[in-house]
Amino acid sequence: MGKNKTLAERIINTHAELIQDKPVFKKKLMRSRCIIPADGFYAWKKVGKKTSIPWRFVLKSKKIVSFAGLWEEYDDSEGQSYHTFTIITVLANDAVSPVTERMPVIFSRKEEELWLNKETKVEILLDLLKPSPANELEGFTVSHGINSPTSESPLLIVPTPSTDQFGNLTLFD
Repeated sequence: MGKNKTLAERIINTHAELIQDKPVFKKKLMRSRCIIPADGFYAWKKVGKKTSIPWRFVLKSKKIVSFAGLWEEYDDSEGQSYHTFTIITVLANDAVSPVTERMPVIFSRKEEELWLNKETKVEILLDLLKPSPANELEGFTVSHGINSPTSESPLLIVPTPSTDQFGNLTLFD
């Protein structure tokens, strides 16, 4: 999250393991915490050199999730002010690890309160950066249309048979 990066380069995921090792992240941890509400997250399972299958993960309860995040405000070279954030990721739990190595930190309501409380000590904050329980999540394959920023349909996020990016059904899910 450096000052000379473009907006696209700033909107990234940050590994939780880096936060305690890098002073810039530790400073942000103490001053710039946020939560990012979402209804789920996506991961792509590699099944070949150029083949991947999109997966969607949601809470079994179908409730909104909140991801751990750090926000930043910066001005571009023309003086335009921007607000960005990064989602903090951890090693994937047992529900997500068959698809990808990392997942966002997902908070319970109590953890949200601790994360957003300015008085919470750094040790407690760092302890919050862990995978959510695997038994709370469910994952399923979704349409490859999810990869296109111009696609807009509720059908993009419903479970679909596992296909490669060419629409061919695959045995790999």
